[in-house]
Amino acid sequence: MELEFIYAPKWTPSELSKTPVVVFRFEDVRLVEWIEDQEGHDCVAASPDAPPGQVGQFDWDGTDMFTLDTVILRLIFHAPRAAVTVHAVHQRP
Repeated sequence: MELEFIYAPKWTPSELSKTPVVVFRFEDVRLVEWIEDQEGHDCVAASPDAPPGQVGQFDWDGTDMFTLDTVILRLIFHAPRAAVTVHAVHQRP
């Protein structure tokens, strides 16, 4: 599984200004929970400028469990292996 996070220019830390894209690649993923939030979907439908993939939290428990919360989704999964890379917006690793 691959997750790609792109910092909005105004929120990009200065040390990441040249590489505002962070890519997480997970191996042997086991999905624990996938919950879609109807209120989040309603918010996005009512306001086209609302970013449905806006991350509220991305957490790691220190072992192999990860939690991702966005405007419309909560995803909890196990992944024993992960790799993280950064790159510029126009590049793909």
